[in-house]
Formats: sequence, structure tokens, C-alpha cells
Amino acid sequence: PFTSPIVSPWSIALRRGGRLRRTGESTRGLILLGRTSFDTARHPIIKYPPAREETDTGDGRASAGRESMTWESVTETRLRVRYAETDQMGIVYHANFLIWFEVGRVDYCRRHGLDYHELEQQQGLFLAVSEARCRYIRPARFDEEIIVQTSLKRLRRRSLTFAYRVLRVADGAVLAEGETVHIVVNRNGRPRSLPAQFAHLLQP
Repeated sequence: PFTSPIVSPWSIALRRGGRLRRTGESTRGLILLGRTSFDTARHPIIKYPPAREETDTGDGRASAGRESMTWESVTETRLRVRYAETDQMGIVYHANFLIWFEVGRVDYCRRHGLDYHELEQQQGLFLAVSEARCRYIRPARFDEEIIVQTSLKRLRRRSLTFAYRVLRVADGAVLAEGETVHIVVNRNGRPRSLPAQFAHLLQP
């Protein structure tokens, strides 16, 4: 298993612009944008319940020693692996897990009442991906049914962090875990605050 960090120009621009500052926390040597902090005097943090610690059940479904995740409100999205999603080795190409994360994230927002179309077309706001991370644990193969579990891990005025877990339906084995960090931006790519009505919908 390995961790694959992906950093986008959004995080680089934000860091250079000084709107966000790092706290110095890291995961496997990588400073994550999800661990940045806002100037709380100008951008107060939305109150959010603390994450619950997960316990190792011994069956591979929970991972000990890693940061706890908030799974108080989790959605499950079922998918079936298509042949086109596999590579020459007969397993799912690694980038497709990020696509599955997106499917789970959109499903999570829809089930919580957040309409992406309304946010973009009426509010002129977009959830730009600033960072993505995926830890591959087991391979997925053609025609296997999988479940993408999605949870909102962190919610701030201008950023959201989603956590994901991909499971194989047949035996419940964890195939991958990951996170994506999103910055709320306007049409010009400038950071903006997520409107209170949308923030309220997403909180568990």
C-alpha cells in the first residue's frame, strides 16, 4: 500500500497569496491543505463536532494508527467495475478511484440537499479540488460490485474535506481509502465563503 498525493494549482495559488497558512502538521512528509488554518479573526471556523476515534476490529475494516475519521453521516454509493476501467494487468486503473470519489461526493451532497447546479449556476460558486489523496490497499477487478462510502471530514468557511472508503461488496474488504480537499471559489477563481444555507445542509 502507498499514498498518492496530488496537489493542484489552487492550493499553490492560495499558499502563495497568503490567504491560508500551514500549521506544520504533516502526513508521511506531505503538508496537506486540509491541515491549513484560517485567520480566525477574519474567517471564523464553522463549529463542527469532533471526529470519533475508530477502533481496529481485527478484520481489516478499520485501520489503527491513522487519523480518526468522522463517519457520523456517511453515504454509500454502489457501483460495478466496468471493463473499460481496468488496465492491462486486469485490475482497476488507479486514477479511476478518484473518479469513484467524485461519484460518492456528488451523491453525498445530493442526499444532504446540496444542489451542485444551484451552487454553480445561481450562486456562482465552485468546489475546486485543491488536493487529493488515495491509499490503495487491495485491487478491484472487472465486474466486481463495490461500495463508495463518503463522509464530510472537515467543514470550514472556505474549504471542505471529504473522506472516502471503497469496499468490495462480496466480502466487505477495504480496497482503498482517501480524501479530497476543496476550496470554495467564484467564477474568477477567487476564494469565497460557502453560504450558510449550504454549510448547514452538509453538517451531519
